[in-house]
Amino acid sequence: MALKGCSGVLLCLALACTDAFWRRGEPPYPRHRTRSDMLLLMPGVEPRKAGDHYCTAFDLSYEEAYIVSLEPRLDGDKAHHMLLIGCENIFDRDHLSPGSWNCDRNNVCENPTVLYGWARNAPTTRLPPDVGFQVGRKTPVRYLLLQVHYSTRLPPGQNDSSGLKIQIDVRPQRFLAGIHVLYAKDQSIPPGQYSYAVNVNCRAHLEGSLFVFAYRVHTHQLGQAVTAYAYHASNGTWTTLARGNPHWPQAFYPMNQTVIVKPGDVLASRCTYNTVGRTKPTEIGPRAEQEMCNLYLMYYALSSGGRSSGQCENVELPNLVGQLPGDEGPPAPPTRPVSSTTGDDRPGVATDFGTPSQYSYRTTSGWPSGEFRLGQVVAVSLDLEGNVVVFHRGSRIWTAQSFDYHNVYQRVEEGSVPEPTVVTLDAGNGHVLHSWGRNQFYMPHGLTVDGEGCVWVTDVAMHQVLRYPARGSRTPLLSLGE
Repeated sequence: MALKGCSGVLLCLALACTDAFWRRGEPPYPRHRTRSDMLLLMPGVEPRKAGDHYCTAFDLSYEEAYIVSLEPRLDGDKAHHMLLIGCENIFDRDHLSPGSWNCDRNNVCENPTVLYGWARNAPTTRLPPDVGFQVGRKTPVRYLLLQVHYSTRLPPGQNDSSGLKIQIDVRPQRFLAGIHVLYAKDQSIPPGQYSYAVNVNCRAHLEGSLFVFAYRVHTHQLGQAVTAYAYHASNGTWTTLARGNPHWPQAFYPMNQTVIVKPGDVLASRCTYNTVGRTKPTEIGPRAEQEMCNLYLMYYALSSGGRSSGQCENVELPNLVGQLPGDEGPPAPPTRPVSSTTGDDRPGVATDFGTPSQYSYRTTSGWPSGEFRLGQVVAVSLDLEGNVVVFHRGSRIWTAQSFDYHNVYQRVEEGSVPEPTVVTLDAGNGHVLHSWGRNQFYMPHGLTVDGEGCVWVTDVAMHQVLRYPARGSRTPLLSLGE
């Protein structure tokens, strides 16, 4: 067996030792033994003025692990909002819990990455199965930092121990979670405006595609709505990702459907404010008397790549602002409040998300576009760019006469399937990007795309597992079986 390109794996890894193997229902150890809880709490801080931001940091004992659930733990009604930030390093060892400091809002550690945000009584957030925030000493997130904003001073003698309980899984997750933040700064909102818009946008500098599945918005009192958009560079079209009311409980809300953001696409947000009754401009800033314009997009990406740069600040591409789809007014309150509660027993909104596959696939007619016709479709997967990869049988049909009682293929004389059997479609419009596999397979059966972009297929007539480069070839990189 020769291995070429797409750095190979041993047979043991391909069939028995990989993460994908035990995910099919045979885990090597029970799930409850792989998960543990970790409390991230403020160590009794005493904010003495409105607008204080306090931080405390936590060293991670794990080499590599994944945050899969985040539960707010509130000490009364003291915290206005919280952020969980991943850090490559911290500035001072004295910042580690039980240490704390009155921290600058932005410059809190080296290479900060926002992992989670909480405000307005939001409930527990549980990520979809097989999705987690990667943390640990061998990752870019070696420390966790809890930042709490206090909108009012605490009376003398009172302190605060608000924070989070996170659940950590030591098992590798198939998808990496991330947060892309869009925010405005150093701007002014004029008074007396019924509807005034503040815009943010930037190009997504990515290694691979992101699958955006949830959102959270944040403004102060004047905010009426925050809308999220994506501009798809491949076809010049816009998608409205979500529209949120900043006066809802500020949880991460699931989007109606997952949207694929590819390298080169543009992420954008628009915050709408009502300043009627104000006589002076309102500055954008962190203090309670100021305003904010923040949008948090939660995504997952294949664990081999696709990680986001993390943030957009103000407007990078002003020519696109005028192209945004029109706003339709502030959204209505949630129509189906649920019984989940926050740590202080006030109503919240459920934030349990389904599986990635539930968000990634939906029924679409007219695929593939053009003259290409599919036969019996036996497998569908996604490549590293988020395109749809289909394995089909062309003109070949599996009938009762295809195999004998010993599972030996009986139609060898018909030859291999004459049509291209592997086709890659643009996930946005169904256009055929490329195809291959003509006269290579007898009875296509299964397909998956691995973390390096290589395509694994099975042919039930040949009783073989075959590995090919992303765009196929006449000769497989690896052949297993007869």
